[in-house]
Amino acid sequence: MQYQCNLVTWWLSIEMFYHFVSIVVIIALLHSAKKGIFASLAIGGGLTAVSCYLHYANSYPPNMLPTLLQR
Repeated sequence: MQYQCNLVTWWLSIEMFYHFVSIVVIIALLHSAKKGIFASLAIGGGLTAVSCYLHYANSYPPNMLPTLLQR
């Protein structure tokens, strides 16, 4: 029987990604508030668009969590 231990590691990788992305937003905010807001919206919108495309292209259900084996 296979056990899945990827749920915690998935969250850790997302947390680290957000730390790297936040550096870009903070640097943009230091230059001007408009650039910071634009960077936040562009990054958030871009990541949402990529996620939507991947779900559509791979025919994923709206939420993958119920399909994972929970123990």
